[in-house]
Amino acid sequence: EGFGIVFLEAAASGKPVICGNAGGAVEAVKDEVNGYIVNPHERKDLINKISHLLENKSDAINMGMMGKIRACNHFRWSVLATILANEIERKIVN
Repeated sequence: EGFGIVFLEAAASGKPVICGNAGGAVEAVKDEVNGYIVNPHERKDLINKISHLLENKSDAINMGMMGKIRACNHFRWSVLATILANEIERKIVN
C-alpha cells in the first residue's frame, strides 16, 4: 500500500506503531511520538523497538494516546477534505 493506512488505523485505535522507513508509512508515523520508524534492514533495531514497547508499558500507552490524537486531528476526512478544497481553490485562482 502506498500510504500506510494500516498504521493510521492502529494509531486511531490507540496502539503504538512500528514501521519501516519507506514509502508512505513515514507520513503516518512520527518517530518517537506515536511509534517508531526503523530501518527494515536492521533487524536489531526492530527487535530493540519491540522490546522497548513491551518492557515500558507507559511509553507504549503514551505513544498510543499520541497516535490517536494525531490520527483524529490530522487525518480525519473533514480535515483532509478541507486541505484538498483549499489546494483546488488555490490552483483555480492561480
